[in-house]
Amino acid sequence: MSSRSVIRVAATAALFLSACGSTSSPYQAASSPSPAASPTVEEATITVAGTQEMVLTTSSGLTLYYLTTDIATAPKCSGACLAHWPPLLSTGSPTGMVGLPGTLTVAQNANGSQVAYNGHLLYEFATDKANGDAKGEGIQAFGGVWHVATPALASVPKY
Repeated sequence: MSSRSVIRVAATAALFLSACGSTSSPYQAASSPSPAASPTVEEATITVAGTQEMVLTTSSGLTLYYLTTDIATAPKCSGACLAHWPPLLSTGSPTGMVGLPGTLTVAQNANGSQVAYNGHLLYEFATDKANGDAKGEGIQAFGGVWHVATPALASVPKY
C-alpha cells in the first residue's frame, strides 16, 4: 500500500470516528451543569442561519436547543453528549417570561430533573459563549438534528 493510500485510509477513519461520536471533537466541552432552583426561560431575537428569529434563552441570555429525536423520559442526549449539550436542569419549577405561549415542565430522566418546553427537552450548546450565539443550529449529532428552541415550538404528540 502506498503512503498516499495509508494517509487516505487514516483520514477517512478519523472522519468516520468523529462523525460517530468519538471522544475527539471540534466542540468545546463544558463542565457538568448545576441545576438552578427555578430556572427562567426567556425570549430573545437573534440571528439564526442569517435570519432574525425569536428564540428561547436562559436568564443569562444563552440560546436553548432541542434534539429532534429526544424523548423526555429517555433522552438520546446523555453521557458524553452532555459535555457538548449541557441540559437545562432544575431543582424546582421553571418559569417563563410573561406571554410565553408554551408550557414549561420538568422531566425526570437520566440527566436529572431536566426542563422541557412543550415536551421538548432543553439544552445549551457548549460552544455558544455570548448572548445571540446560535452555533448549534442544524448540527447533526447524537442521533438527531439540533435546533434552536422557539416560542412557537409545537408540542410533542402524546401517544
